[in-house]
Amino acid sequence: MYEAMRRSRGRKWKSTLPLFPGYVFLCCHEENRLAALKTNRIVKMIPVPDQEQLVGELSSIKRLLDMGVAIDPHAELKKGVRCKIHSGPMQGLQGQVKRRKGRARFVVQVSILGQGASMEIDADLLEPIV
Repeated sequence: MYEAMRRSRGRKWKSTLPLFPGYVFLCCHEENRLAALKTNRIVKMIPVPDQEQLVGELSSIKRLLDMGVAIDPHAELKKGVRCKIHSGPMQGLQGQVKRRKGRARFVVQVSILGQGASMEIDADLLEPIV
C-alpha cells in the first residue's frame, strides 16, 4: 500500500492505495495452494520460477515504503540499464533509472508482475551495475 495525494473540488486528501492492485501474494505448500484456489476468490496463480528474486524485489519495495519515501506505481517496465544506489539510507537498492516529466526516477521492479514502484532521486547517488 502507498499514500497518494488527491484533489477534488479544490480540496486535497490522502488516499491509501494498493501498489499492485489485483494481486495477492501467497507463500504456501501445494495443499494450501489448492485450498486457496477452491475459495473462488483467486482467478489465477502465477508460477514464480525464481522465488528468491521475487522476495528480494518485494523486500526492496518494502524498504522504500518503511522509510516513508514518496513512491508511485510504475507499470510496464522495459529492460534498461540497471543501477544501484551507492550512498545514503537507501544504499544497495538496485533498480533502473527512468524519466518521467523530465525528472529522474529510480524504479524498483517486481519482474514477474511487470510492475514496480518509482521515486524521484538525485542521479549523483546512482552508479551503473556492470
